[in-house]
Amino acid sequence: MIDRKSDHLEQVAADFDRLAPLYDQLPSARSHDELLMSFAPLNRSAKVLEVGCGTGALLAKLAQKGHVVKGCDISSAMLSRAGLRLGELNGILLNCPAEQINERLGEERFDVIIAERVLHHCLEPKEVVLDLYHLLTPGGILLILDLLSTGPRSIRQRGLHTLARISFLLKASLTGDFREQLGIIDREREVMSSEAWRQHLRHEPSFNLRRLRNELGAKNLSPSYRALSPRFGLVILRREELWSSRSEKSRGRRD
Repeated sequence: MIDRKSDHLEQVAADFDRLAPLYDQLPSARSHDELLMSFAPLNRSAKVLEVGCGTGALLAKLAQKGHVVKGCDISSAMLSRAGLRLGELNGILLNCPAEQINERLGEERFDVIIAERVLHHCLEPKEVVLDLYHLLTPGGILLILDLLSTGPRSIRQRGLHTLARISFLLKASLTGDFREQLGIIDREREVMSSEAWRQHLRHEPSFNLRRLRNELGAKNLSPSYRALSPRFGLVILRREELWSSRSEKSRGRRD
């Protein structure tokens, strides 16, 4: 199992090293930034951790708002671009997969933790979420934004993706920016037809966001859920003080 995990992490790192030059050409990669930023406190500086920070676009926006940010990513090529984007802003970057972030950060705690499109790359997503939950301050919030499901591309999944694009274009036609949105879809299609993207899809494990939500509910974490589109959903967890004291005693007894 250890060898399988190690091999998988190496594959994911290599995939995103190849995708790094293309990633910022994906307009949809930034489509949820404003939603995620809305959960950060507006009246004070918060400590924010982004797991799978990619090229650092969301981190930079949060740092510009005055938050103290830290980002981790498994891809050194992604982190190089994130470092350039952060520049002199108040941010720290770590070359680390989500599966090892709890070990790397030790006793450090965060007010907000964001995992956007990360867990569907993990072999054991529930364990990753429990580790991230442990890194929250009491009252802190964990935001898990991800694909509803991955795995073999079924006809139904492809149909949902097509339906989402048709809906996208219909809305654009009503607002008068049809040509601009058509260009966005063309750029996305160009990236998704690249060999780097195809290799990335071949290494995706099977994942289901609703199943993960149910598993977290069974651990008495009371996740809330918001459907965002036919492809994406958002799971929200808040760390309660009662759970914090209880969980420290039971971390070695996970099922």
